[in-house]
Amino acid sequence: MQRLAVKRHLKDLKEAGARGFVFSEAHALEAIEFIERCCQHYKAEWARTPVILEPDQLFIVWCLFGWRHAETGFRRFGKGYICIARKWGKTLFAAVIALLLLVFDNPLEEGAEVYSVATKEDQAAIVFRDARAMVLKSAALKARLDVKKKVIEYPETNSFFRPLGSDSDGTDGLFPHGVIKDELHAWRGIHRGLHEKIDTGSGSRRQPLILTITTAGDDKSEIWAEEDDYAVRCVESVLTGAVFDDTLFSFICRIDDDDDPFDEACWIKANPHLGRTVKVSSYRTAANEARRKPSAISKLRRYYCNVKTASATRAILPEVWAKGNSPILEMKGRSGFGAFDMGRNSDFAAVALAFPRMVDGQMSIDLKVRSWTCRDTDLKLYQAPLAQFIERGELIVCEGDSISQREVAEYCIEMAGLAEIRSWAYDPSFAKLMAEMLQDDHGFSIFPFSQSERFYNEPIRTMLQMAKDGRLIHGGDTCLAWQAGNLTIKRNGKDEWGPAKIGGPFKIDGMVATLMAISECLYHGRESTDDEYEIPLI
Repeated sequence: MQRLAVKRHLKDLKEAGARGFVFSEAHALEAIEFIERCCQHYKAEWARTPVILEPDQLFIVWCLFGWRHAETGFRRFGKGYICIARKWGKTLFAAVIALLLLVFDNPLEEGAEVYSVATKEDQAAIVFRDARAMVLKSAALKARLDVKKKVIEYPETNSFFRPLGSDSDGTDGLFPHGVIKDELHAWRGIHRGLHEKIDTGSGSRRQPLILTITTAGDDKSEIWAEEDDYAVRCVESVLTGAVFDDTLFSFICRIDDDDDPFDEACWIKANPHLGRTVKVSSYRTAANEARRKPSAISKLRRYYCNVKTASATRAILPEVWAKGNSPILEMKGRSGFGAFDMGRNSDFAAVALAFPRMVDGQMSIDLKVRSWTCRDTDLKLYQAPLAQFIERGELIVCEGDSISQREVAEYCIEMAGLAEIRSWAYDPSFAKLMAEMLQDDHGFSIFPFSQSERFYNEPIRTMLQMAKDGRLIHGGDTCLAWQAGNLTIKRNGKDEWGPAKIGGPFKIDGMVATLMAISECLYHGRESTDDEYEIPLI
């Protein structure tokens, strides 16, 4: 995952200028020099030695402080998300970033409020205590800062740094310039109020930075899960081609989905400092405990491999989906199958067209999908990635507070005029009247598709295999790629598979329509008389 962060940076060096961003090596270097010249260790064998950043830490500082808005010169990234295994040095790193924002930001912020934030003030004070100890060890910092029990003040700019928890007095009226959100995995629903106050309190600052540093959570870590999923998609945008969020820097280190947590070669993916500042023996101890005690496996996966425990797994990884990015063949005059999923009025709707063809004795499918939503919705259409999908014409916005079935039906009729759509599947929950109209007035061959694992089992397994083989061609549609990344699998007692989404605002309607269209391909395969598009049974 951390390699994707590097790829994103390199890609942005070539392309982000067109979006109004520049990279300033001078700003990046001065941030690094402040940390390595002014901050000292105070614990263990490293006590009284300068803080020398590891290569991955250098990269994080390089990106956070080097990327700038071309017009204003202010920082590009208003948020940073770092999710990494334990013993990486998260507390120390958070402390030096907080001190940098307090006393050496460029430009220096007058009246800066810098906070270390956690569920409890005692937890937030851990980062603060590291910063306080480093100030007392540094003659340069000690000369400029007033160090007190619960606050570090910078009189020259009337600024301060202090810990803040949900149990702290006075969490209203915050105006943060810098925030360290510590161990977000421990935040629960009751902490959402503080979470939102922090995120919304810095709107008038010139270049605020809210930095989250955490280890992976579990199924109770709902706020972390939302932030982590968003950050993953942000860094994976380098694979899908969509610009997900230009204001979030994401650096995530964890083993891959198919990695064995007992494989020592995989551990460095979760902690790049393994074998340097982190002893391999500590990982081996945790792995040996997990071998002897099954209940310790989740601890190994979560704290040492940085993988969420007891979670739904995404069905399709972005690098797998990207295998189908090549252009689809012309659909005019071809024989294919369609499906539509209307969803709820203010949700998403989608139409999928699947055109099978034989390539080297195997079925490939050219896939054309269009999605709709409505203007008056809770979805943030003005933000990435939805704004980009709308701009590209991949997501159509219907005016008002509901999706126009008329518009969707007209698109189906238009497509049926261009190609021979032999049958259409649909979800009868919300599209029964539209289906009847298309059948009665336009002669569509319509099939109501039952939304159960029994009917989805074969098409979803077929779709996953075709995606892995690069035989599901979708032309690099970024809205569909986003929905593919939102897809998870639910299983019934017979191990029959069905589509499910990861939750929140992450839609899968385009993938549901795709699966129904693929099901039509499979069902009608025996009946095909066109050798070019004959579909073998799968």
